[in-house]
Parts: sequence; C-alpha cells; structure tokens
Amino acid sequence: MTFGALRAGEVDAVTTWLPDREPDLTVGVVLREEPLHTVPAEGRRYNAQTGVVYLPLHDAPPVQWALIWRTDRATPLVRALAEAATDCGAVTGR
Repeated sequence: MTFGALRAGEVDAVTTWLPDREPDLTVGVVLREEPLHTVPAEGRRYNAQTGVVYLPLHDAPPVQWALIWRTDRATPLVRALAEAATDCGAVTGR
C-alpha cells in the first residue's frame, strides 16, 4: 500500500495490512487478525467472481490489519479513534 493520501493530509488515518515499516507513520492497535490467504478473506466476500475459488492457507501466519496515522499528526480525533478501537476489543496494542 502507498500512503500518499495519508501523507498529503487528505485523510487522518488508514487501516492496512502489517507489517508497516514507515518511519514517519505510527502503527496503532491491531484491529483484526485472520488467517493469510492469497487475498484476504474480504477478497472472497467482496470480490466473488464466477470461476474463481478462494482456498484458505491453513498453515500460513495470520494477516494483521492495523490503524496507522502520521506520527506528526496524532490529532485528538485520531487518538480518540485509536482508543475507541482498543475499547471495542482490538487484537493488541503497539
């Protein structure tokens, strides 16, 4: 994933797959963890296509989704979103 909209200030935060190794971005709580697929489970759910079969990879490590924001723009709104995600049962904090 590219973080152009985040860095341009067009959005305050995004959710994306980990790992993220961007020194100017803060990784917040892990919002979701699921088994790794060649595409995430959302691919099967939202992009179902005739003739395409989605097979889970049961031995693969899980894919983690996390809330990420620009470190220099940790606004009260972003912090409140991260806190709400934690309160709702996010997988873990970082």
